[in-house]
Amino acid sequence: MDLFLQLIYPKYCLLCFQKGKYICNDCLKKMSLYDGPICPICKGLLRSKKYFIHKICKRHSSLDGLFPFVKYDERAKRIIAESKYKFGKEILFEIAEMLKNIYSNLPVKIDYLVPVPLSKEKIFKRGFNQSEVIANKINFKYKNILIKKHSTKSQAGSKRNERIKNIKNTFCFNNKFNLKDKNIILIDDVCTTGSTLLECAKVLKEEGAKRVYAIVWAKDEYGF
Repeated sequence: MDLFLQLIYPKYCLLCFQKGKYICNDCLKKMSLYDGPICPICKGLLRSKKYFIHKICKRHSSLDGLFPFVKYDERAKRIIAESKYKFGKEILFEIAEMLKNIYSNLPVKIDYLVPVPLSKEKIFKRGFNQSEVIANKINFKYKNILIKKHSTKSQAGSKRNERIKNIKNTFCFNNKFNLKDKNIILIDDVCTTGSTLLECAKVLKEEGAKRVYAIVWAKDEYGF
């Protein structure tokens, strides 16, 4: 069935229009890739293979580490925009394939894979949660441990302090789960200022999670 659909609706690269994939290998090579985890707060290099945030930065973060794939440049912005509003899930499937290797090679034992939630209103409007689509492709055993209580205004173009205020107390915990001493990976498509990831991690830590890390496809190098 998929092959049949591809014959009728062939895929073209969103950046160069080469036939075959939505993100072709040639364009991916031109994008700025991260070569490992970065400190969620200062974005600095990490010497330890055990800790993924600097000790001094940890004072300001509920997140214990961040594993991004590409920098959120103009190419990445275009891909993300298309994934949410046009071709949707098919692009997200390709993004998930890029993140699978990061997830499979994490140097820590992970108990739960958790997509960053959307509100019911946003899911109804869009038709899907992009983070959940990615999480499902990485590992179908993902868990919806977090719930977004209500919609928030668009974060695009907002400053960091505005984003923090906008997202505060937006998420709650699905109490069907026991998080005591569990290690959790959050999944999201984009990290700009990091306010959403930090708020999600805060809720998980309050419910007993031991460590909370995040894997994202695109990370704004000026965020946090």
